[in-house]
Amino acid sequence: DIECIEFNPLNKFKFMVSYENGYIEEYDMNNLTKPVFSFEAHKKAVTGITYSPQIPDLFVSASLDTHLKVWDSSSLTESIFSNGKQGFKPTMIADKFLKKTTGELFSCKFADDINYTVAVGGSKGELLLWQLEESKVFCDKYGLKWIDPDQNKNYDKFNNINKKKILSNRIKFSKTVDTLSKKINKSNKQNLSKKTN
Repeated sequence: DIECIEFNPLNKFKFMVSYENGYIEEYDMNNLTKPVFSFEAHKKAVTGITYSPQIPDLFVSASLDTHLKVWDSSSLTESIFSNGKQGFKPTMIADKFLKKTTGELFSCKFADDINYTVAVGGSKGELLLWQLEESKVFCDKYGLKWIDPDQNKNYDKFNNINKKKILSNRIKFSKTVDTLSKKINKSNKQNLSKKTN
């Protein structure tokens, strides 16, 4: 089963598809007969994929296996997957295990206006922001300054947003939707009574 579809903001012809079996495929609309790559990214369903709006060929995947992974598809390596199939796989740059923090992951998204920042949400109701510059491997690959969160106590881009705040926002949103539904139903009833009269 297909879990997600994501178009590349830096290449209008490319898009990615993720699957329940842990696979990710990228396609080029100029040639849809076969994927650019197809590989086993996770052990469980890939519930989120997001392209970087800043770096070509960089993308992040989230899964029910509680891993958030950063990939670079500019260079593909030949691999043999758990099902015995052979294929080409992007290079994994970073991997964050979020079982204790976020639980099973349901969604991930690159920020459009904040460089190298990914938001991820999961089964524990936590929203997590990950600044990729905290990964030394990522910074070395792209020539960026590494930010060590253990050394820089004032650095607060990698924080869990308070669960109570998220839940209260959900309740407010739910109340807003409920109020709007009541207004729409009331308006529909008024319009219907006008037509019948």
